Amino acid sequence: DQLQHRLPIALAGRGSSAKKRQAEKRGERLSYLNEEFAYFTTRTVEVVLPSPTATTTPVRAPAAKAPRTRELMLALGVAAAVVVIAVTVVVLRGGVGGSATSSELAQGIAAYRDGRRAAANEHLVAAARRAPRDPMPHVYLSRMAREQNNLVTANVEAVTAVRLGPENGAALRELAATSFVQQNYAGARTFYTRAITADPNDHVSQGFLGCSLVRLGRTEEGVRWIQRAGPGPWSNCASAGATSAPSTP
Repeated sequence: DQLQHRLPIALAGRGSSAKKRQAEKRGERLSYLNEEFAYFTTRTVEVVLPSPTATTTPVRAPAAKAPRTRELMLALGVAAAVVVIAVTVVVLRGGVGGSATSSELAQGIAAYRDGRRAAANEHLVAAARRAPRDPMPHVYLSRMAREQNNLVTANVEAVTAVRLGPENGAALRELAATSFVQQNYAGARTFYTRAITADPNDHVSQGFLGCSLVRLGRTEEGVRWIQRAGPGPWSNCASAGATSAPSTP
């Protein structure tokens, strides 16, 4: 009787292989008792073992639906519109320059070359305001101030140009020229050298680097740079003791 009561419990554990084997053995033993010793009990147990094919199939979560094509295209369109708006705002604020800034700079340079200093200054200041990260307006503002012997303003504008364009050859050359006319030949040598690194074909910087070296007592080296640059305003600086500097970038 005890075995008859334990058998249904054992048969109820249908997940484990060990439990299945145990149930099978107990079923065989119970069948034997029912047949050989039927007079001891009036109760029999029908042994029903689980079918080997009756396995539980795990339920999988439904796969996530792919986003609809229409919704995806709409999202891409919104993202593109945001990018366009952001770029437009940056351009209008002068972050990367724009047609208006280029126009102001071009008009400032043209006025400078025509000798219209007041108009040039107005356009260059406007270009610097609209494109605060562009070094070129400051290059020309420095040059105009230097040519008028306003060396304080020239130095401020040249330093600003180099800060905005540390690898800009024109900015480096302008700061070198300002240093040269201030007779700061060590500073001139430094920035003419950097200008040549930015533009190896910059003959103006090569020539005045030679002049700076001559002023520093490095005559042979200076003459080699002067000869490499070819003829120009720097050609006689080794003997004339002039302190002129280039007037064009």
